[in-house]
Amino acid sequence: MFAMVVDMLAGLDERIAALEKEIVRRAREDEVARRLMTIPGIGPITATAIAAMRVAGLFQVRCQPHSCPQQRPKFSICSTKHAP
Repeated sequence: MFAMVVDMLAGLDERIAALEKEIVRRAREDEVARRLMTIPGIGPITATAIAAMRVAGLFQVRCQPHSCPQQRPKFSICSTKHAP
């Protein structure tokens, strides 16, 4: 039983590694994700998630802290829509 669980976990580790490589690849190809990754603490996973939400219309990446009163001061992303 224990060996079966260990084998399952090893298989999951392999799948996670493959998915992580795919996310990193996509992050490198996406201009918005690349720019987001220049922010300290934002890696490929977070950057691609934010970029995907931007494509879906949930976030505006160009929003600046001083122009968006609804967001927290340290964030450069907000969920409100602004005119270009």
